[in-house]
Amino acid sequence: MSAVATASATTVSVDEDADECGPQLITKLEGNGITSGDIKKLEEAGYHTVESVAYAPKKWLITIKGISEAKADKILAEASKLVPMGFTTATEFHQKRAEIIQLTTGSKELDRLLGGGIETGSITEIFGEFRTGKTQICHTLAVTCQLPIEQSGGEGKCMYIDTEGTFRPERLLAVAQRYGMEGAAVLDNVAYARAYNTDHQTQLLLQACAMMAESSYHSSNQQRAFAGGAPFWRFLQRPQPAAALSQHSVPHLDHLQPENYVAPRVLKRLKGKFTQRVLESHANVKDLPLLEAKLQYIKTWQNLPDYGQMLFVVRFMGHRKDEIISIANNRIMRLDPNTGDHLKTWRMERELGNKAHDGPFEEGNIIFSVQSADCKVVHEFIGGYIFLSMRSKDANQILDEELFHKLTGGWS
Repeated sequence: MSAVATASATTVSVDEDADECGPQLITKLEGNGITSGDIKKLEEAGYHTVESVAYAPKKWLITIKGISEAKADKILAEASKLVPMGFTTATEFHQKRAEIIQLTTGSKELDRLLGGGIETGSITEIFGEFRTGKTQICHTLAVTCQLPIEQSGGEGKCMYIDTEGTFRPERLLAVAQRYGMEGAAVLDNVAYARAYNTDHQTQLLLQACAMMAESSYHSSNQQRAFAGGAPFWRFLQRPQPAAALSQHSVPHLDHLQPENYVAPRVLKRLKGKFTQRVLESHANVKDLPLLEAKLQYIKTWQNLPDYGQMLFVVRFMGHRKDEIISIANNRIMRLDPNTGDHLKTWRMERELGNKAHDGPFEEGNIIFSVQSADCKVVHEFIGGYIFLSMRSKDANQILDEELFHKLTGGWS
């Protein structure tokens, strides 16, 4: 897959007009309660123009570290003053459409089918089988976007993100020769990057946003993006994992009951964002092959703070109520049966000695009766974890069966 983004260039004499019509640098928001620190946080999150902020939902902005809900409201309010987002007349919109430029594809017949060429201010998706000319069109447009407007060009530059390693500067030189253009100048006007994976591609898109805002790219009245295979609308806004999803696009989420899936303490912390978090997580895996999705699920599961814990209903000595304990590889935790909150933690000793035999905890013995399983099971869990913690990483280490039975069979 190859992707090209082009932007019309303007001369020095119309720079002021370009500032009025084109994307506005995000620094214009500074003031009226919005500090330079806030601007920096927005830029680090991928927002480089006032428009990108104005078009962003509030829920995206409050996910930025350091941006509170009140601050997000203030930023959106200031951005809306600079970016027209209300109604306009059809006449005004028609005049705006008249400013659109068509870039030639190098083929008169294809230009005719497209109504004059690749239209600026929109996304054009090119798809087809292998060796049908998708990459060649991208190479051609990387050159023709630099042609004068009277020659069906855009007098602009090109941004080319290559995801398949098929970009060839030699092909640009050949196209430049066809149009009588200087090869070195054509190559200098193409910003190229190779994307090696999806995460890297996302980083490149964020870099592209910064380049188009901070360099001559931002001075255009229109910005174009098209791709061989998939649209790259994310050149002009911050990519969001849930952008392509809505709650109604995953039917079973309409009746999702968060309290059936997470502890009350977690639900309280999410404050109504549970479904959105599910949608974002779903977006990250929905296009993965089944095996890769399963592996990612397992990896995520293993990174959870409660991974590897086994829960038991117990009754502590001197208490009449049933309680819950959680046994992990290095500790036992006493949990609140209603909320799941940790009430107390006992750390297991890492040394055998008399401590591991008489009482494997830093604070001595704890005594309870198990209500939900045989007490042997709990003893084996604790002893087994202590045994594993004492094993070295040496693959040739001999299994100490006597020690294992001493730790796990103390109940006999």
